Amino acid sequence: MAMKKIGLLALYDLNSFSVRTLHSVLKKKGFDVESLFFKCENPNNTMTKPSEEEMNSLIMFIESKKYEIIGVSVRSSLFSVAGEIAMRLKKLGNPPLVVFGGIQSTLNPEKCLKYADVATIGEGEWAFSDVCKGTPLKKIKNIFYKSKGNIIKNKFGFLEEDLDKIPFPDFLDKSKYFFNEGKIRPMKTREYKTRYSLMTSRGCPFSCTYCCNSTLRKMCHGKYLRRRSVNNVIAELKIAKRNFPNILYVSFLDDVFTFDEKWVREFSIKYKREINLPFYCYTHSKMCREVVIRDLENAGLKNTTMGVQSFSEEIRKGCYERDEKNVDILKSAKILKKFGIHFALDIIMDNPLETEEDLKINLNWLLKIPAPFELHTHTLTYFPNTKISEDFLKQGLIKETDLEDKLEKGWQRWTPALDLKRDKLNLFYDCLYFLAKNRFRSKILIRRLQRSSYFRNNPDKLVKIIRVFSLDFLSLNWNSKLDKAKLLLSQGILALLHGEFRFLFLKIKQQIKDPDAINV
Repeated sequence: MAMKKIGLLALYDLNSFSVRTLHSVLKKKGFDVESLFFKCENPNNTMTKPSEEEMNSLIMFIESKKYEIIGVSVRSSLFSVAGEIAMRLKKLGNPPLVVFGGIQSTLNPEKCLKYADVATIGEGEWAFSDVCKGTPLKKIKNIFYKSKGNIIKNKFGFLEEDLDKIPFPDFLDKSKYFFNEGKIRPMKTREYKTRYSLMTSRGCPFSCTYCCNSTLRKMCHGKYLRRRSVNNVIAELKIAKRNFPNILYVSFLDDVFTFDEKWVREFSIKYKREINLPFYCYTHSKMCREVVIRDLENAGLKNTTMGVQSFSEEIRKGCYERDEKNVDILKSAKILKKFGIHFALDIIMDNPLETEEDLKINLNWLLKIPAPFELHTHTLTYFPNTKISEDFLKQGLIKETDLEDKLEKGWQRWTPALDLKRDKLNLFYDCLYFLAKNRFRSKILIRRLQRSSYFRNNPDKLVKIIRVFSLDFLSLNWNSKLDKAKLLLSQGILALLHGEFRFLFLKIKQQIKDPDAINV
């Protein structure tokens, strides 16, 4: 009997680990599988709503392919798009079985089943492949499904503890299609792919209240924080270098890369010897010891991001349940600076519990951090069934309509620097934070601006002044031709500063020779 024809759909995520890993799993099991990538994020971390033409091109393509099963990776911010696609698929003459997976399906599977036939919960490689094999749904763990109008809830929370058993994500171009601006293009990335992204672990050492990890840890059976062997990671990177000869940089996207000192030491030695490419990773102030950073810098670490969320220890511990100390954050920043590592700090803004005193504490500590550094000012986002969302709903601080699968703030921007949608006080301090991070910052100027009643009452005026000089891609408006030009200029300057002349050459070559090729 012929194996089923399967389609996998990623929304605004060309690197989608879930879709690319599922592609590998299904291909290895002999299925006829294709992956579809519907639109992508703009370079300034915003997303553009799909047009009717784009939606129609996707549905018509799926209909022509006659997939028997469609798996959709769904984030909360894209829930409405996923739901619209599913509804349109159901109107086809021979509709496929629609399976939702991803974080939205895990956090709120019942809501997903308003549109999908099956919702996977947690890590779905084995559950989804069982669905594709035709295993009776009642026998498959980690799924909810609809039967005769009822929602059937199977047992869930089961994890694969040995990550080495999971095939590497499939980043090859074969059987991959990209949909954007009403056009359908076969993936063409081999020559122009300059950055390779991967994860060496699953889970997180922490359970911050705003993060899905706080929910997932409670749901799952067995060991939640797991890591691949160093040899397994190196093997993936060797294949990547063969498949993509122009890779210049590697990004490790683990929630926290530096949590296991012994693993890091082994990794650093083998990575330097066998891969030897500059790389990026996430760290944490409680896991940023000098010996760890020394090993990673020797291996090729160039950039990192460290979550702070708030320098107000009352907010950070009482609201976000993070117990690191400000002195430890400052110490970690100095260690990174000592070894020449470019670093970014994450700050969460727009928290209804924050007072101006909390915002002042943020500014005071940011001015102590050795400059220059990058700063990501996130807006507090309420994902369904996370602890902070449940707490704030009980306290009446937010409504059900403020949850991300309804409000979908992520369309606007994950890191909205200098965003005029912020309230006046948060926008005013966002400007001060923005100035505090810069290479040529003046503490005297920042303090004078902080005391300015005019800019406090008119922070939009301060935003306009700063934007004239800003090349920071997180502050640029994708709908502005001037800002688009500044964005290209800033990318070029960064490439030159980091010695990435080959990156610029490949980008120029792509625009001249093959402008439809996709660089992911």
